[in-house]
Amino acid sequence: MKKTLFCLALATSLFSGELRYGHGSMSFTGGFLGFEQTVSEGIDTFSFEQNHKNVLGSKTFYAYSLTWYDSQHFKQMQSMYNTGVNQTFSWMNLSGTDTFIPTMDYRLQGLDASLSIGYDLYHKDENNYFGVAGYLGINLPWIDSQKDSSYLDNLPAGVDKNKLYDLYKASKTDIKTYKVGLAVYSRTKLAPTLSGYLNAIYAYQTGNISNDYAHSDFDVDGTYKALDIGVRFQPYEKNYRWLGITWSPRVYLTAGYKMERWSVDDVAIDISGAGMSMPKTTMKFDTDIGYVGVGYSF
Repeated sequence: MKKTLFCLALATSLFSGELRYGHGSMSFTGGFLGFEQTVSEGIDTFSFEQNHKNVLGSKTFYAYSLTWYDSQHFKQMQSMYNTGVNQTFSWMNLSGTDTFIPTMDYRLQGLDASLSIGYDLYHKDENNYFGVAGYLGINLPWIDSQKDSSYLDNLPAGVDKNKLYDLYKASKTDIKTYKVGLAVYSRTKLAPTLSGYLNAIYAYQTGNISNDYAHSDFDVDGTYKALDIGVRFQPYEKNYRWLGITWSPRVYLTAGYKMERWSVDDVAIDISGAGMSMPKTTMKFDTDIGYVGVGYSF
């Protein structure tokens, strides 16, 4: 699937494409031991995409997206988990050495690719349409995790520093999910050179998660939802007839907001190295991105 999506996107990019830079926030919850609390950090995205292009003047259209994303460092204090553990062991007059979780540093990076093929239920012109499409995608993020450099400071009573040092080694969690669903693409003219668009996606996803240090490897299922809303400034529109083909060169600018919500169920990754048991939870990634772009089409 990865090769198919890449080849199709490369072929269609000869006729149209848009380069985007986005910046915003990503919230991450669940999946790792002690990661019950949601944490948020900044994220940058770099995309090459096309959100709607009709085929040879017909109502059939395609859309594609290739996005690289890179988060800043999430630092999870694990405070809720540690507080509960320490209170329990203090009440029992036992040591919490084996259950204390140090501050962890996480960084998420990855690639997201998708392709949609659909049909315009309403199509007045290139600036006024409403279409429905089948959606196919793949998400390939990974999470690098390690102890924060200050994790040994101010350890609670009963925690063995030397033993803790041997646990929680740096590790990499690889995630691969395939997405299949439906998408809606729409655009309306607001002024002679300005139009507004709104695209929405809902998909089922299934895949695999593995961690090299925890020696975990398991299948997961979940959902993916996205909403993309923005404006497109296209100052020049003119068609040419050459070699029996109508050519419609366009250069345009975009600015907008994109929201993505994806989650996978029943995830339990023990990165402690101590073999702790933990309940399976839902791992969630929520992103909110503002972006600008420049595009072309023929």
